[in-house]
Amino acid sequence: VRAAAREALGRLNGVIGWETDLEKGLASAAGKPAFLYFRRSGSPLCQSFEKGALLDEKVIDALQRCVAVWLDAAAAPAFARWSVGEVPVVVILSPAGREESRVKGGLPPEELLGAILNAVEKDRVASRLESRLEKAPRDWESAWQLAALYLDQEQWGKAKEMAGRIIAGDPDNLSTLLDNALFAGAYIVGRLGDYAASLSEFAALLDRYP
Repeated sequence: VRAAAREALGRLNGVIGWETDLEKGLASAAGKPAFLYFRRSGSPLCQSFEKGALLDEKVIDALQRCVAVWLDAAAAPAFARWSVGEVPVVVILSPAGREESRVKGGLPPEELLGAILNAVEKDRVASRLESRLEKAPRDWESAWQLAALYLDQEQWGKAKEMAGRIIAGDPDNLSTLLDNALFAGAYIVGRLGDYAASLSEFAALLDRYP
């Protein structure tokens, strides 16, 4: 079974460059989304997926922007960790390691491509917003969009920094985003474990905006 898995991996490795060790793959992600492919040797559905969607030119191009991890049932305890039963299954993780989407491997190439790009494009959106803020440091709308993006990715430190910029830079709420930023700040403090401070900040927010 393992020999069959190695043979299948060999057919695809020349174009995608798969990792086969989950922890090594995640450690090497370096800010990229991770594409976890769960499969089982001898499965006709996996074979069809590998000869079809995974060899689609646009899918291959998109996977160059991810860390692609190949996980065969014969050697991967990750199946239990990610609660994977039927195969093929693809789990896409954000750069922060959060599960962004989970799709069955029987998807046609265009739908698989869409799932990959939804994860990858978030980085491009962040880069554009960061560039806007460099040019216009008082662009509170861009700061809030970045804060929301970082919240979604559970990058608490970056989200708190963006919310803090709005709180410090727009105390009169000319942007109408101050209440959002204060709420986000209180929420982040709670997520980081300081529940007393979070409660205090939420109480102050309610006093200010009943």
